[in-house]
Amino acid sequence: MCEQEAEVNDHLFLHCKAALSLWNMFLALLGVKWVMPSTTKELLKKKEEEEENSGTSFFAC
Repeated sequence: MCEQEAEVNDHLFLHCKAALSLWNMFLALLGVKWVMPSTTKELLKKKEEEEENSGTSFFAC
């Protein structure tokens, strides 16, 4: 996508300049300030912990 690094999931979803730009735009629209985690596994684990504490589900329909 950006041809800067290997196109593995952590880079494509979190650290690629193009993906990061989209994330920043999306989060800004929601009024959220957030530091991206190092890996997608870390991102999902953090989200899972938040859901357990709040009783909501990220993957709920």
